[in-house]
Amino acid sequence: MTGFTAKNYAQLLAYRNEGLRKFGAVLTDQIERPPARCFLPKVWPASRASKFPSLRAGPLRIGAAGPSMIVADEALARRESVKILDVGCASGSFRDYLELRDPARRVDYAGVDVAHFAVDFPIYASLAEVPGNDFDLIFLSEVAEHMTADTFAEEYLQRLPRMLKRGGLAIVSVPNPLAAAVQHRDVTHVQHYPWYDLYAMLRFYFADVGVLRTHFISSPRRLFTLPLRRTLSYMLEVDWCEGLVLTAAGGRTGT
Repeated sequence: MTGFTAKNYAQLLAYRNEGLRKFGAVLTDQIERPPARCFLPKVWPASRASKFPSLRAGPLRIGAAGPSMIVADEALARRESVKILDVGCASGSFRDYLELRDPARRVDYAGVDVAHFAVDFPIYASLAEVPGNDFDLIFLSEVAEHMTADTFAEEYLQRLPRMLKRGGLAIVSVPNPLAAAVQHRDVTHVQHYPWYDLYAMLRFYFADVGVLRTHFISSPRRLFTLPLRRTLSYMLEVDWCEGLVLTAAGGRTGT
């Protein structure tokens, strides 16, 4: 084997162990060591115009912004203007969410996607085609699991440090394979990434990597059964958080 993971196995294993120690785990089965956070749907007045997908509930609108969008918006808080690259952008709902949260913030937005959408921002077929090296944020939400680790590292991760400006941030989110049923929800998923392995891959290219386990409370059932979910998950040695959001900063361009 000559791919990224084979060539760098020893270093990736060292970074995995570093990640385990960072979050207080000795073994990989200590799956609840990184911090966890619950997320709720966003609610705003129906009178406020927005292209972000939502449902109307009387005088309110309710939108299911994913945890990665919320984490990214928080990282960009209080900035008057931002330059963003959204990998796997589809029709640009991430931009719509940012504009909903802060209409005064200027968002210079570009996307990467294999599909073609009728949108008012540039979409490129690959990272290699994207011009510029001054992005404040590169956003990769639910992308990595659709390719092998070698492809993700060689065609995506290794390019990110050179595309971010000084102080820029990359956000990567994936389904959590340590949660029950996640592995069976999408036939297009090619590879699963436990938090400690994804940490190691990002750490190979970045100096500072954070891990957040996420649970989206999208219905009353998911809210009221949360104590039971957490108890059963602990007993069955699976994770009650179905998502992972990792942040990466301090790019190491020499790797």
